[in-house]
Amino acid sequence: MYLYYTFRSEREGFGFSGVLESVVADSNIILLTFQSNNCIIFTLVHRKEFYERFEGNFHLKKKGFNASAIEFAQAAMSSLIGGIGFFHGASKVQSVHNSAPVPYWNTSLYTAVPSRSFFPRGFLWDEGFHLLLINKWNPEISVDIISHWLDLMNVEGWIPREQILGEEALIRVPDEFVVQRNNVANPPTLIMALHDLLQRHKSWMFFNHKHTLQRMWPKLAAWYQWLNRTQSGSLPTTFLYEN
Repeated sequence: MYLYYTFRSEREGFGFSGVLESVVADSNIILLTFQSNNCIIFTLVHRKEFYERFEGNFHLKKKGFNASAIEFAQAAMSSLIGGIGFFHGASKVQSVHNSAPVPYWNTSLYTAVPSRSFFPRGFLWDEGFHLLLINKWNPEISVDIISHWLDLMNVEGWIPREQILGEEALIRVPDEFVVQRNNVANPPTLIMALHDLLQRHKSWMFFNHKHTLQRMWPKLAAWYQWLNRTQSGSLPTTFLYEN
């Protein structure tokens, strides 16, 4: 789907129309790509800065990747960052304490998604892997995302593995997958992502987010204990995840 926009500037005395093809954005960069004869006005505004920042974070050119591979990686990274969203609503959950599914509490979640068009919702398992890239791009985003996910934990230490919050998310989910059951878990990849974040940005984290880490600790401990209690495998130190 493409969106058609017309831009005009009264002060600068110019304007143009074009089809918006893509947007890459974070707190420092906005990159708009248009089908238009005037596209150079917009696409070149921050393109150089984006390329320099991408290479500075991932060093693909230095590692010997060719231009095609680097362009592919830039598109993948842009899709990941551009897919981050803020979702609001209540999941439907089922536990042994209820005879039928009930609403989880109304909540908000800031998260990346596997695909904004096909899977516009947060996946607990996927998010740990998303964050391995986001950690290198903007650690502030990672702290916010991890904090939001941990705030979804219930008193038992369980986090619903799919967050189907709001109409955009719900219309893309088959009915049989809407209800989240509290015996179903995902491997705790957020712990892997948090470990990576601390390895990369330890001094920055303790200087800027020491209180956040202190708030995370009891939730991480509760999650670990719940996993050991409910998902233990038949062999020591192994796990068997339901479904």
